[in-house]
Amino acid sequence: MADKVSQQLWDRLMAGTSPKRFEDPEPEGRAAEILRAMRGDTDYSETHEANAKGREEHERAVRKRAAELRENVDHAEDVARRQLQREARHSAEAERRRQTYEAMNQNSRAEREKNLQQAKNAAAQPYRVRYGPNGRPAPGTTVNDLIRDGARNPMAEKLRVAYFGSYDDLVELGLAEADEEQQEKADAALVAKLQAITSAHR
Repeated sequence: MADKVSQQLWDRLMAGTSPKRFEDPEPEGRAAEILRAMRGDTDYSETHEANAKGREEHERAVRKRAAELRENVDHAEDVARRQLQREARHSAEAERRRQTYEAMNQNSRAEREKNLQQAKNAAAQPYRVRYGPNGRPAPGTTVNDLIRDGARNPMAEKLRVAYFGSYDDLVELGLAEADEEQQEKADAALVAKLQAITSAHR
């Protein structure tokens, strides 16, 4: 009974109307462009071709390795396949480790440069300390007073700059004397560069 009544109601509803009335309309114009962009490129032919090419190369490598192993090994093709899989795993692991090392090294380098800049900034600050006549803080001066007045420890600053930077950074900040041997090498390199430039222009 219910099915019959439902059918009658449906027939009355559908009388004089198109069934497409109850379908979702297809987007048009800009809406269609946005929808296509959201769905992305659905043509996977390039991916299938790349996969097929990779399989062909792998099978060629298996056949080549099996031919090399056939004289000394039973089931040479299976052994060759396992060897190539193992080598692929090892190379993928080595590449992953290399990428991880590079990423860690890059982060470490950025942090080191930041710490070096902070150490240089601290070393470049002028002294503003209420020292007594003997070159030491007056009795009763607290650590907070020294920090507020700008007290610094030159040796600690030298160590920080040397740790995060190089000897040249210490020389540049006036925290160390230029090494004569190092200066001679730098001068010789500069002279060689200038000679190369002048000879190129002759």
